[in-house]
Amino acid sequence: MTERYISRDNAIIIAVMSCEYEPNNQAIYSLAKEHDPAGERTLGCLTKPDRIEEKHEPAWAQLMSGDGSSDFFLKLGWHMVKNPSKAEMERGVAGAAARGAEADFFTAHTYFGGSVLAGRLGVPVLREKMSGLLTALISRQLPVIAGKVADEMAAVQKELATLPPPPPSNPTFIINKVQLPLEPSCRAAPRPRPRPRPHISCIALHASASELHPPPATRHPPPATRTTNSRWWSLWLRA
Repeated sequence: MTERYISRDNAIIIAVMSCEYEPNNQAIYSLAKEHDPAGERTLGCLTKPDRIEEKHEPAWAQLMSGDGSSDFFLKLGWHMVKNPSKAEMERGVAGAAARGAEADFFTAHTYFGGSVLAGRLGVPVLREKMSGLLTALISRQLPVIAGKVADEMAAVQKELATLPPPPPSNPTFIINKVQLPLEPSCRAAPRPRPRPRPHISCIALHASASELHPPPATRHPPPATRTTNSRWWSLWLRA
């Protein structure tokens, strides 16, 4: 994630390094040089100056001076801060007390207390420097941002123009709008003839008078006798 952000040309790299080790032995400095080889947008910030050995103080002071011939030259310069140590934090040193102890440390220091480096020492100076850099960066990027916003808005408007109009709140209007263009075609289309339904024209049932009103003695004649009785049925169905 760090590399993704510092690889952008409009990003300011704040390379925070401890004075316990040389810059080229620290990972953040290697990353900064990889993505900003010329040192155009990298600001160096050194911490723990109280850990510097006395024999190495001149070398750190030279690095802080911003000498262009140095291998660690950065266009935005180097700053140095001193935060409370672990023991001081356990005693509750923070805020204004911490900034006061920091100012006392740099004032009394042999190499870092000189007038040449005074404008690069302490958290208040670093805060003011970073605020100015951020303001200048925003001023440079505002036209670019405005142009990108205008391009995005134009693309969105073009896409919106391809969408159909929103439906009306009256559903009857939608039905009529779909129905009216189809009405002439519906009227011109031939209508199918109705299929006639079958019906019974006449049903005739005839029986002999002897079967309808048989005499009492022969109401239940034997089978041989019943076969001689005249009987006929007539059914006429016409569809």
